[in-house]
Amino acid sequence: MRLHPQMRDHPMTSSPQWESWTVPIAVHGDGVPVTGVGKVWSRVMTNYSWYSLLGYGTTPSMLMWVWGFFDKLKVGDQASGTLLEFYSILRWSFLALSEGRYKEGSVEALRAGSWLAGGWKGALWALTGDLDYFNAMLGTPQLFRSGWPMYALQMHWDWRCNMDRFSTTGYVEEHPLGGRRLEKLGRTFEVHFADSSWGEYLSKLSMFIRTGKYPKLRGKASEIRHFGPALLALWSRHQNPHLVLHQRITLMLKQNVHLGEMITFHKDDFALPPGPAQEFEETANSMLLLLSQVADHFVEEGMKCFDITSKCHMLQELAILSRSINPKVTWCFMGEDQMQRMQQVAKACVRGNKLDKQTTKLARHYRLGLHLHYLDLAA
Repeated sequence: MRLHPQMRDHPMTSSPQWESWTVPIAVHGDGVPVTGVGKVWSRVMTNYSWYSLLGYGTTPSMLMWVWGFFDKLKVGDQASGTLLEFYSILRWSFLALSEGRYKEGSVEALRAGSWLAGGWKGALWALTGDLDYFNAMLGTPQLFRSGWPMYALQMHWDWRCNMDRFSTTGYVEEHPLGGRRLEKLGRTFEVHFADSSWGEYLSKLSMFIRTGKYPKLRGKASEIRHFGPALLALWSRHQNPHLVLHQRITLMLKQNVHLGEMITFHKDDFALPPGPAQEFEETANSMLLLLSQVADHFVEEGMKCFDITSKCHMLQELAILSRSINPKVTWCFMGEDQMQRMQQVAKACVRGNKLDKQTTKLARHYRLGLHLHYLDLAA
């Protein structure tokens, strides 16, 4: 952590023994449809949860739901109205947590100045979520395309590779979306995933192919987390090893898989050790260089096969910071799981209640469910 840029002049370092008593925490936010799911009149609820970056455990044990609201009921922007009021309360709470003491003027005013948690403190270290959430709820510049899966603080291996050409042995001899070739590719995916434990989510070509646009994976991060090895296996089966272009693509996919393997191997490390961190950064840089070369080739060919996106820059940032914080520490898999759980609870709270009353009922149900969960853990 000492090498992380955020450590420079950080106020928590002014406290004695801060390394022994301060816990880094993160806030995850995201929107989830609650009513009219899949319809044009769908209503999305944005939920916020906080959690420790040092903790281990299941989603309900790790992520603590803070608040949620229907986006349609939001008034103003980040500098006024609903979000300003909420963020002001959240800021007050996190400042109290960073000091480790009850603050004056709180509900616990009679305990003002006493320890919150026996001397333990919490420092807000990371904000996690997808790009749409960062733009809509945090006011970050909208420099990215809508729908890109994850923000800079999440490891998400879904490189936009030439999905509609994996059944070729050289350059395309017919239209890449030709009928029989497309059917063959679809069957290959189905067979590969039927024999694996990676689930059934990636067996449809509609997840990749977009008419007139670059191929792009669609799906939740947890669903395509293990897609890298499957992609490499499929490409290796149908590539032409004598083509330099295909050799570059093969090496790029192998490096992609290796990065994922390194994250898995060091899953219990808060930061990668110096040696693996250097290897991780060099592998990421090499993979991005190959991606750039392959993308330039197809731009010259006038074909939309590989795309250079802002996620490439994000990956490079993650690699540089890996010696300070493991990318796995801040990925959003648990956050997405939390969204699914809150979606189910929220659906049970909307029927027969007005919109402004549904969040209150959701909070009551969540508190009861959390109480029962901890009773089960204590049993």
